[in-house]
Amino acid sequence: MQEMLLVDAKGVVTISTNKKNQGILFANRFPGYLLQQQAIYFNNKTPYELSAPVMSTNKRLGTLVMFYKPTPILPANSTDN
Repeated sequence: MQEMLLVDAKGVVTISTNKKNQGILFANRFPGYLLQQQAIYFNNKTPYELSAPVMSTNKRLGTLVMFYKPTPILPANSTDN
């Protein structure tokens, strides 16, 4: 995982695995379309993008966003027998 962020309804990063991003406006550094998704969103470009709305019973509280760069899987070496 590269980074996970919790963004409030105003677009401010409240919690981030990178503490330097806490308190900034999400759209100033990251793609704003991730906050506009109404359902769980996944984009498999590298790094992977995932966003999910955080809801209360009657309104949206914010968005959980994650960026993930998969580790490449190396082929097994056939000379290791």
